[in-house]
Amino acid sequence: MPRLFGPENPQFTQGRNENDTGWVRVMGEPVFTEAKTLGEAILAYEKAFSVSIILYDGSFPQIPFASGEEPKYFVIQGNDSSDTTIVDIHIIRNESAICPKQSLDFLLEPNDILEFGPLIC
Repeated sequence: MPRLFGPENPQFTQGRNENDTGWVRVMGEPVFTEAKTLGEAILAYEKAFSVSIILYDGSFPQIPFASGEEPKYFVIQGNDSSDTTIVDIHIIRNESAICPKQSLDFLLEPNDILEFGPLIC
């Protein structure tokens, strides 16, 4: 069953260790979904956190697309539309990262981890 992580539920956070003498990496809580495609997974994330996710069109001057570049990012907006985050979605499959870009029909596999995260490619 694919697992989803994003701005509302990061895959990892930092927390204090049990002796309160340092920091440890803490695993986040995923959204589990029966999604078969990237588009279905996006709908599951929207439903879990009451957000809207739309295709990014390259319209922010600080994050343009190069001429001929295939669109690849998404915009996550809270219900009040005041909180907007641009994310890059990557799928971790068998220890490899896949960037499906905006291919909403990209097929998912049961053990996939989807990270709605920073712009890295």
